[in-house]
Amino acid sequence: MISKENRTIAVGTFRLDYKKIVYKVINFLDQNIDGFSQYLENSESVSTNEKGINSCLTTYLNFMSSTYDSIETFRFYFDKDTQVEGSNHEPDLGVMLANQKSRGKAFFHIECKRLPARDKQHEQEYINGKLGGIQRFKDGKHGSDFSHSAMVGYIEKENCAHWFSQINSWISTLVNQDSTFWNKSDYLSPRVIGNNEKHISNHIRRNSSSSIQLYHYWVLIPFSSDTTDNLQ
Repeated sequence: MISKENRTIAVGTFRLDYKKIVYKVINFLDQNIDGFSQYLENSESVSTNEKGINSCLTTYLNFMSSTYDSIETFRFYFDKDTQVEGSNHEPDLGVMLANQKSRGKAFFHIECKRLPARDKQHEQEYINGKLGGIQRFKDGKHGSDFSHSAMVGYIEKENCAHWFSQINSWISTLVNQDSTFWNKSDYLSPRVIGNNEKHISNHIRRNSSSSIQLYHYWVLIPFSSDTTDNLQ
């Protein structure tokens, strides 16, 4: 499990550096997430609702990670709808070490959201609300013991530049409405990886001085998702 200091992960009689493993996952996502659009386009009989796309994402990431360099002889894998210990909250994906003793113990969470959301009522779901992605991390419902996690946005309309502007605009409104919970550190900032722009944000948790850093990955979806998903 992850130590209280979030510095090491116990694997049998060994302890692996937490940040080293996390940054390995981030580097892996940086290099591979953009290929998911093409994977979907080339796939047959893909369920087009959000849960179906999440399942495809899990399969794709595990396929790509099967040939990725191991970490001190240990590999990581992705699991869909990971159960949070002591909670009924389920992040869309959890990242775990692929060895027997730590199986089922995620050290990194990924929450996935549509862009745009399924309807006007949930239009800011990437950020806030009962199902809000960023808010779940700020509330400690996801990644409460982690210092790093990620979000994936499924872009069905517009482009990355549009959503970067729109999401920060929504956050700006929330900062003005409730500065005790939302603040300027919640804004997304660009980071350039190769020729592509990705994003990062830092969030102070509710009722805590601890924070979590989120890496944002947005992928173009080559079809329109169903609007009949059950609320998660």
